[in-house]
Amino acid sequence: GDEDGFDNSHNEYTVKLGREMIITGPLPVPDQKFRVPCTMRDTGRTIAAVADVVGGQMTITVTLPELGYWETTAEMLNAGLPQPTFSLTEPIRFIVI
Repeated sequence: GDEDGFDNSHNEYTVKLGREMIITGPLPVPDQKFRVPCTMRDTGRTIAAVADVVGGQMTITVTLPELGYWETTAEMLNAGLPQPTFSLTEPIRFIVI
């Protein structure tokens, strides 16, 4: 999760290095697993987390491996799905400190 004391609004979330993030939310698709790519902004390195959807509820568990700015976009999220499901006006950013 979010680190206390930071403004974690508008698609930006601050997390400590080594901390496991668990992201959950509704996703009205059939039960499935899919990859969730996340790219480090300055190096272009991409890692993949796994999203698990059960009963319309999505859970993603990931530990980002390096300090810096990581992000994912709707295009990256939709790449692992048979039909586009996500729409984001801006990337989701994770700042690892």
